[in-house]
Amino acid sequence: MEQRMVKNWVENKNYCEETVKKNPKLIMTKKNKGGFDGNYLTWTLVYKWMAKTYDFVFEVNEIKTTNDGANGYVKATLVVNEEDKQYKQTLALTLDTYIRNDGTFYQETPEQLQMRVFVKLVANMTGFGFHLWEKK
Repeated sequence: MEQRMVKNWVENKNYCEETVKKNPKLIMTKKNKGGFDGNYLTWTLVYKWMAKTYDFVFEVNEIKTTNDGANGYVKATLVVNEEDKQYKQTLALTLDTYIRNDGTFYQETPEQLQMRVFVKLVANMTGFGFHLWEKK
């Protein structure tokens, strides 16, 4: 089992590129994903990749919702154990409202936000966050 977290910029960029070559569906390109056109990490494949690559625990610490969905958030922690080291990061994100192609609005659910928090934590801790949107 391959195990390593962010070491340095050059080594990590190579690691990210190699990982995407081996798992090309980790990064998908999609138009109008929450108003964002471009690349994003797919949470189901990222979860499967993390499960076979790292010893980790993802824990949702807090979920706040309101009746109208405004100002809701999810706070979660990702802990990755690697040999004799432990990497831990906590992140909170707010619920977003997206505009669909037809001009209607779509409110993100707390469950969807949990997936987004997980992917952002993985992106931060593994280095995909550094290299995913990097200009060529």
